[in-house]
Amino acid sequence: MPDSPRAEPSLRALQDSGGAEGQQDEESHLSTVAPAHRRLIAIVTVATLAFGLGIGWLTAPRSERISVPSMTAAQQKSEQAIAKTGKVDPDSLEFAGTKHGAAVWTATHGKEACLVLVLDGQQSIGCADPAKGMWGAGMIGVGAETTLDDGIKRSVSATMMKDLRGERVIGIDYWDTDPDDTSWEQQYSQEDRRLIGALKKVDLAGPNLMLVGRDDGVAIWAHFVDDKCVAVVDPDTLQVSKSCEPGDSSRAVQVRYREATYSAKWTERGGVTLTIFRDPLDKKS
Repeated sequence: MPDSPRAEPSLRALQDSGGAEGQQDEESHLSTVAPAHRRLIAIVTVATLAFGLGIGWLTAPRSERISVPSMTAAQQKSEQAIAKTGKVDPDSLEFAGTKHGAAVWTATHGKEACLVLVLDGQQSIGCADPAKGMWGAGMIGVGAETTLDDGIKRSVSATMMKDLRGERVIGIDYWDTDPDDTSWEQQYSQEDRRLIGALKKVDLAGPNLMLVGRDDGVAIWAHFVDDKCVAVVDPDTLQVSKSCEPGDSSRAVQVRYREATYSAKWTERGGVTLTIFRDPLDKKS
C-alpha cells in the first residue's frame, strides 16, 4: 500500500548491515531492499504502482531459526493496549520487531491471522483469512501516517506474506510526502498537468495518482490511498467523473464517461488492469 515521489523498491533483497531500530537482537533477521528511481508508465493498460523509499523485511517470530526480539517499555505498553482492543486474541500477540519507526506484531482473531502496526501511538490492525488474505495470496497489510519534525508526512505500511519456502515474512515499507513539493507532477505533460489541477479539487492528486491509460486521447486516472478511485477529466469543461471503492474491496472500480465505461481492477501485486466497455451503438466500438 510509498516519495515526493522518490523511489521504487527493487526485487533484489540485500542482507541488512544495520539500521534496524530497536534492540540489537532484531538485526539478525532484518534485511532491506535497495531503492531505485520511481517511474510510472503512462500509456498502458496495466500499470504497476510500487511504493517505498526502502523496504525492511521482518521474519515473523514463529520461525525456529530466530529468537523473538525484546521490547522497549513503550512497546510493552503498546502491546497491552492492543490486547485490550478486542480485535485480536490477547494471548496470540507476538512481537515481530521494528523498522522505520514502526513496531509490528502478529496475532490471531479466531480463525483469522492478524497484523498490527504501531507508529507514534497510532494503532493499525488488520485481520483476514490466512489463506486468502486481504488481496489474495494470503497477504495482510496495515499502515499509519505521521508527520516528521520538518513537516514531511511519512507513511509506513507493513505486509505479511509467505516466502518461497512457505515461511511467514513481514515487509515494512515507507514513503515520504512533502505537502509543498509538486515535483511528482513533472513526469506529466503540460496538458496532463492541466487535468491534474481539476483532480486536485476532488482530492485525487499526489504521488499516488497514476495515469493508467488513454482512450482516443482521453486520459484515465487511478488513485489509491484509503479508497481505490478511477477518474476522467473532461478536457473542455474540466468536469471530473470519478468512482471509488473501499481500499479493501476486491470489486472493480467503474466510471462512466460519454459512451464508454472504464473499469479498473487492482491486482495482487499493486498493479491496475484497465478495461474499456463501449455501448453497442457507439461507432467507435
